[in-house]
Amino acid sequence: TWHYPHALDIDLMKKAAEALIGTHDFGAFCNQHSETHYANTIRTLTAISIAQHPEGMLKFVIEGNNFLYNMVRIIVGTLAYVGRGLISLEAHKNLLKNPSRPQAGITAPAHGLCLYKVHY
Repeated sequence: TWHYPHALDIDLMKKAAEALIGTHDFGAFCNQHSETHYANTIRTLTAISIAQHPEGMLKFVIEGNNFLYNMVRIIVGTLAYVGRGLISLEAHKNLLKNPSRPQAGITAPAHGLCLYKVHY
């Protein structure tokens, strides 16, 4: 789990998550890794869900055909920034049109991150 000690607007986070579904340039959601060179940063997300659990815990499930380095963690960090009001919904949507890593949110820690299933 990741303790994020700020109030979050979950409904706004869900709207921001919906904007990520589909095929987009996710360059803003990728940290540069010295050994990784991508031909492009276009990826397809098929589903994102945010479920609220007891005691204020949130569970994020992100499905896609391929992911960039730290993409899921940056998506979660960016959604947290949207929910906190640090990034507007419009600015969040603009990250897909004009990818800029510095304009996205933080990279959420890997605590609790797991690869759940791979479909072939």
